[in-house]
Formats: sequence, C-alpha cells, structure tokens
Amino acid sequence: MTTKNQLNSPPCPSPAQADKIGDMAYEALKTNMPLYLVRGMTKEQMDVLYSQGYYFYSQAKYKEALPLFKALTFYHYLDQRGWLGAAGCYEMLKQYEQALTCYSFATILKHDDPMPPLHAFDCYIALKNYPKALSCLEAVILFSSKKPEHAA
Repeated sequence: MTTKNQLNSPPCPSPAQADKIGDMAYEALKTNMPLYLVRGMTKEQMDVLYSQGYYFYSQAKYKEALPLFKALTFYHYLDQRGWLGAAGCYEMLKQYEQALTCYSFATILKHDDPMPPLHAFDCYIALKNYPKALSCLEAVILFSSKKPEHAA
C-alpha cells in the first residue's frame, strides 16, 4: 500500500547515481566548494534562502525559519549567516544544546567575531552552566578588544 508521504517524497537514487553524487560531494568538500554549486544552484538562490529565513525569524516564526537556515548550513556551510540563523531559532525555541552547536560552527567560521560567543553566553546561562557562560564572556572581551567597532 502506498502512503501519501511516499507519493510526495523524491525517488531514491540508483546505486550508480548515489555513487556519482557521493563522488561529487567528496570533490566539493575536498576543495571547499559549497554544495549548492554541486547541485547547480546559484549564490543568489542562497541569498533568497537566507532572506526567507530572516523574514520568518523577524516575524518570530522560528519553526518556519529553522528549516531554511538548516538548508543554508548544508548547501552553503561556509556562510556564517546560516549557522547564526539556525542557532537563533534553536535558542528562541529553547533548544539550547542545538543552538550552542550552531554558535560553535559560527565561531569557527569567523573566529574573531564576538557575536556567537555572546549569544552562546545566553544559552549557557539558560542551562545554568555558569563556568561555560563565563568562558563565553571572556571570548567576547578578547574578540571585541581586537575590533575598534566593538570598543566600549
């Protein structure tokens, strides 16, 4: 018996297609090529994906924004905006551990940006993990001291 979900889901690739997709993904990752290029998508499409996610986020529709930001983290994993968007959604949905994972990736991508550890601080406070929260504040101070636009 065929279910409605089976009718709406894309067909699985054949073993040969799966191998080809795997090879393409491996080559892309090896050369730091974003996966959206492998899929034949454009930077403009990634910007639209971000804009739609941002729109939902700004309307406090975090559940609607999250899949868009997660797609951005998959297809354009080197774009910090997707990680920050997903982290913000998780934080607003009180899924702090997931938010912290995304804030960590955002920090890796721009290691001197004080914003991800500042938001991670809020998550650690919500989790009552005060030593980690303090560590985040230390990172914020360190990163901010290197940037005149963040000077107090």
